[in-house]
Amino acid sequence: MKKLIFITFVALLSLSCKKSKPEPEPTPIDPVGVITLSSPAQNSICITGTVISTTKSDVELKWTKVASATNYIVTIKDLSTGASSMFTSSENQFLATLNRNTPYAWSVAAQGALGKTAQSETWKFYNSGSGTLSYSPFPADNLVPGKNQTLTTTNGKATLSWTGSDADNDILNYDVYLGSTTSPPLLKKEILESKLENVDLVANLTYYWKVVTRDKNGNTSESDIVRFSVK
Repeated sequence: MKKLIFITFVALLSLSCKKSKPEPEPTPIDPVGVITLSSPAQNSICITGTVISTTKSDVELKWTKVASATNYIVTIKDLSTGASSMFTSSENQFLATLNRNTPYAWSVAAQGALGKTAQSETWKFYNSGSGTLSYSPFPADNLVPGKNQTLTTTNGKATLSWTGSDADNDILNYDVYLGSTTSPPLLKKEILESKLENVDLVANLTYYWKVVTRDKNGNTSESDIVRFSVK
């Protein structure tokens, strides 16, 4: 009888010494999926803004929600000056006060609890103003070779390419500037395609280049100057 009592006591003592494991804290989840921009539309003339002065209007930017996003970072670039601004929004929309008669580029990043992001594409639009009958082209982008790229040529020749866009859809031609200084000289003008083939490049040299876009009304825009190297 004493033996049975002792075994029972040991079993109870063993059970009382076991500690219950704490419930694990939920693992933070970063944004998943793709951010799709919706408004203003890509390469559009924005006429839906609310005019607040002769030079300013409020434009609502909208995009799709992203699962597990804690907030959104909206980047807006004035394409006429190259100046960029960043804003934070807790919702999948943002009311921006913008200059009228001005081209803009914008993109959105969704931030998560771990600091990682999901990124949208970059879209462009022209914020309309009174009395505007013709809009300048958007500055060319997606220049290849790209920023700080190291290029391997074939027989010392390469192809330069870019993307042109215009709210009026009336691009006429392009001028390409290329050289080894930060203010590259004109290489070829009035190019009809968005590429230039068989460009002579010298190995072990750093180049700078840009594209000027011209429309049928004589309006022009300049891309950023891009630096690349040849090996």
